[in-house]
Amino acid sequence: MAEVVTAQFMGRTSCGFVTGKYYEIEVSAGLGGCLCVQEVRGNGFCPYSTLENLKRNWRVLDLRQTENK
Repeated sequence: MAEVVTAQFMGRTSCGFVTGKYYEIEVSAGLGGCLCVQEVRGNGFCPYSTLENLKRNWRVLDLRQTENK
């Protein structure tokens, strides 16, 4: 099950995400145990090795559950 959230990217501009910009992202478990962040409407994608790393780069504003596609 993936999670779709509205979040502000707080990290350095990279992986298709711009610092300070808001995105609707899907967070899911990837291969090898990583947490994958993918922009719902766009090309941004970034894998994180730990939840702490993900939390350091994103500020979540809204949470809703969706089916993993």
